Amino acid sequence: MQQTVLWRHIHAVRLYQMIVYRYLVQFAVILLLYFKVRYQRGILGITWRDKVISEEIRKRTGQTLFEKVIRERRLRWLRHVTRMDEVRISKRALQWEVTGFKRRPGRPRINWRDIVNKE
Repeated sequence: MQQTVLWRHIHAVRLYQMIVYRYLVQFAVILLLYFKVRYQRGILGITWRDKVISEEIRKRTGQTLFEKVIRERRLRWLRHVTRMDEVRISKRALQWEVTGFKRRPGRPRINWRDIVNKE
């Protein structure tokens, strides 16, 4: 009985951690974008009063889009993992399929593999 209660508590805590982690990652990406544009403005000597949009600042500095950098690094990691030996944990995790799992009704969650397949 205690083991069941403990397992439910651990499951609830892990679920909460996953939700909080997802929003923290999204928030961190927004902060990184803000940080990048802010310091590019400082390097170019542009203030907010100059009314220059972020796209123009990116063109002037010759920087690539942040989303494009993330996509390239994700694909680079995928190529790295696919070249690994079959016994490595990363390679096995990439190819792992859950057997006998019935997902809940509704829209399925987007996972890393779905994002890579879409790109």
